[in-house]
Amino acid sequence: MYIGNHKGSIYELDTRKNLAISAKIKGITTSIKDIQVDGNYLAAASLDGYLRVYDALTKEKLFERYLNIHPEIIKLDHSGVVFPSE
Repeated sequence: MYIGNHKGSIYELDTRKNLAISAKIKGITTSIKDIQVDGNYLAAASLDGYLRVYDALTKEKLFERYLNIHPEIIKLDHSGVVFPSE
């Protein structure tokens, strides 16, 4: 399970240990608007207009793109492709 906050932090919570924080994903400095997970991919949209995709296992940033919009909701399909929603 993942949660994001207004400071740009994304935390992975361990559901087996009373939702204890098990990892932090770095690289975002503004409010998290949406987080989607599909398989080994985690996608996050933030208030700064960037879309970022991370490897959910290693927490390594795989992709970062300025969208020129500020998406409220993103979609992540089984192939790991991200589409901004309107």
